[in-house]
Amino acid sequence: MSQGPRRREEDDSQLVGRLGNGRRRDFEEAARALFRRYYEPLVESVRRRFVSLDAGGAEEVAADALVRLFEEPELYDPAIAALQTYLNVIAGNLARDLIRQESRVDRLPLSRFHITTRGQDRSPRCPGGWRRRRALIRAIHELPSAAAAAAELRLRGYTIAEIAEELGCTAGAVRTRLSRATARLKASLQVSGEEQLP
Repeated sequence: MSQGPRRREEDDSQLVGRLGNGRRRDFEEAARALFRRYYEPLVESVRRRFVSLDAGGAEEVAADALVRLFEEPELYDPAIAALQTYLNVIAGNLARDLIRQESRVDRLPLSRFHITTRGQDRSPRCPGGWRRRRALIRAIHELPSAAAAAAELRLRGYTIAEIAEELGCTAGAVRTRLSRATARLKASLQVSGEEQLP
């Protein structure tokens, strides 16, 4: 006789409870299950409700909403709302914040930033250095506005915490944006790390 699955599919309250019980394995299993259950529906909900956000913005909002749940599972009360409703409220607030933030970024001229790269001569007598800087600025212009803002601040020497405070988002969101920005900048500049974000 074949053995059944180790654990039957759990309801939302059980999974949220496992997030906060202090056991790492329970946290990881519950987080994976909740991500599989709610990430795609959250992305679709955000894209439907906030049409000004692109696909990347909707995905970022959905991921951040789940991270909020994972970081503070004790804030969820199943007696007040279903988990889908709770996550939709969080995602809605995050989406509005992101839209406001992107609006501010769009009004901020990139020329105001003093962008430097590692290990490069910034003297006007170094045409290669200037070419790299111009290429970097062009590549940043092509990033989504939220990622561009994080990249610009990082290149100015801001810490993760300072960027999060400046942009009004979580440190986790900053890291996600910087990771995406770094990958896209490397691809755009066709380098192997010379213009990496600090």
